[in-house]
Order: sequence, then structure tokens, then C-alpha cells
Amino acid sequence: MKKIALISTFCDTDEKIQVLINNTKILKSLGVDVMVNSPIPFDTTISSHFDFYFQTKENPILSWPERIMAHWKTYPGPNGKETRMVRGLKDYGWAALYQMKKLSEIASTFDYDIFYHVTYDIDIDSNIIEEIVSNKFNIIYPVKTEHGTWPASPVFCSFDKNNLKNIANDIEYQKYIDSSHGMIPEDWIFSWIEKFNLTHSSYYVKDKISLSKYENEYSTKFKDIFDFSEDDNYSLFFTKDKSVEVEISVMFYQINKNSKISLIVNGEIISEDPKDLEVIKTNITHNTLQKIEVISDGVLKDYTKLYFDCVFNEIYQY
Repeated sequence: MKKIALISTFCDTDEKIQVLINNTKILKSLGVDVMVNSPIPFDTTISSHFDFYFQTKENPILSWPERIMAHWKTYPGPNGKETRMVRGLKDYGWAALYQMKKLSEIASTFDYDIFYHVTYDIDIDSNIIEEIVSNKFNIIYPVKTEHGTWPASPVFCSFDKNNLKNIANDIEYQKYIDSSHGMIPEDWIFSWIEKFNLTHSSYYVKDKISLSKYENEYSTKFKDIFDFSEDDNYSLFFTKDKSVEVEISVMFYQINKNSKISLIVNGEIISEDPKDLEVIKTNITHNTLQKIEVISDGVLKDYTKLYFDCVFNEIYQY
């Protein structure tokens, strides 16, 4: 049977590129042709390893207000109130599904019997090799990562040509951003089992590259994505909403009681010696913010860039 691996990539480091090349060599040794899609250009020393190579400028990462990935953290607040910080990070899920869609559309025009959707850093162990050699297809595999387990994933799955076309048609932008669905790629792929009568494997696939090794929206230099502080005397969180009428709020927590803290916005002192978990409302909106700074024990920290780098933040007390 003629088989081809459709590899989704975002290889922006030498390590990632080498993992991609090594996996390509393994797949080809098993009689599997390789088709690669990349939003990052590869030179011929890399692309020559592949049977098909498509370089595209598209890498559709979604942000507010299209769609974000919301994370939250809750603290018991003052006066019996509960304080919840919500941080919205960019959504990389559509970019992953979009690569699957485009690879499926292209590959379905070629003469192959089995199509494997694969992420570039899959751990091709003996179980995966056995699945490929046995010519099994139309199977969805669960995944185990450093962040947990999911019943399905884009790391590895297999289809015949008919189901390859089915999944390409099923992946739609509007359906993805529709809040009534609210699915991450793992949910989306899991839904194909019932929808297209696929088999659900009991074997958990794995990837090789740890996200925590790289700085990105999900693994920043911060130990806590809800703490923007660069000072050990306090933790800091602020709201971010680009709506012109919504004012920015700032909250300090886990404050060193021996520290003297001043919040300065646009050059004016807004608050001195704030209380722990006190939500400080400013009269400044996103469009009028020029600078946000904090002085603690005479040391000034500028948080302006961190604010503008954020996607969406909110604070609720109830």
C-alpha cells in the first residue's frame, strides 16, 4: 500500500529542524513518503529530505477578539470576596488545525492509500512503527505530554483518502471560533471518531520537544502567568481591554508588608501603599496609556511593555 506522512511544522530552532529531519528519515525507511508544510522557509539542505515541501506565509494564530485561550486563578479576597484573575493568551489551535486542513486538501489529490497526519516532533517508537508496518488506518490516537493527557491529538492519526477529505471539509474557521463549540484541536480531532466511524486506539503517542524549553505565550519567563512583577516585594496583575471606554485596573498581591509601594501611571502617582488584593481603578484606558510603573523601596520598574504585550486580562471580585 502507498503511504504518506503529512507533517505539520513550526521549526524555528536548529533542534526542532534536526528532530524533523530525523523523523523524516525514520518514516522514509518504513516506506512512507513525506509531505511537509512550513510557515518558516527551509533551505534546500533541509527541504531535500522531503518528497513534497510546501512553504507558506500563513500561520493563523488567533487573538482577541477572534478567540483566545482563557486561564484563571482565584484567591480569597478582602471582606469575604473572591478575587479571580483571568488571562487570555493567543490561540495557537487554529494554526494547527489549519495546517492539517491544507495538507489534507493537497495530499488528497495524490495517489496514496494511507495518509498519516503527524507533528514534526512525534516520538516514533516501536508501537508507532508497528502501526505503520501493519498498514492500519482510520485510527485516532490519544496523546500524553508534559501538560497532561488527551483522548486525541494531531501528533499522530491515520486516514484513508475518503476520510482525509472528510476531515479537510470538517475543519472550518467559523465553526472553530464559534463560542458555542469552544473546542481545542484535541476535542475537534476526537469528534471525528464518531462522526466518521474511526477507531480509537488505546496507545498514547508522545512528542519529543518540551514546550517549557522555549519562551512563548504558554511558557514565559514568568513562573506564574498571572504575576507580571519583576520585584520580589510584590506580585502584580493588571487588566487589559482595548475597548476605548474600559479603564485599566491594577492589583498587587502577596505584598511584602515591610515594603513601600507606589503605582505610577502616565507619570502620576495613582496609589501609594496599596492593600493586598485591592483592585486599583485608574482613569486611563488602553488608548490613553503611555506608561505604567511601580516604585518599591525606591526601586522603579517599568511594566509598560509587559502591558502592551498582553492579549486580554480581567479581574473579577464577587
